[in-house]
Amino acid sequence: MIPSITPRVSAATAAPRSPQMAHKILRLPAVKEITGKSRTGIYSDMAKGKFPKPITIGDRAVGWLAESIETWLCERVEQSRRVA
Repeated sequence: MIPSITPRVSAATAAPRSPQMAHKILRLPAVKEITGKSRTGIYSDMAKGKFPKPITIGDRAVGWLAESIETWLCERVEQSRRVA
């Protein structure tokens, strides 16, 4: 058995998180899985202003803030319930 190399930190000794550290970034495969949309659909809706834009996380990498995807999804649910 390989011992864990992750240091154990209790909640009492852990440094408090700043609001900026609370963000979670989702990459495209996760966004596709959560929304059920294809890559083409995501980028098409972004161009129309109907889907959240990603943030740059590297020279050739982007990701979406989980909170913006969650907000978008909640808005879609509300919209579908109003129409029906």
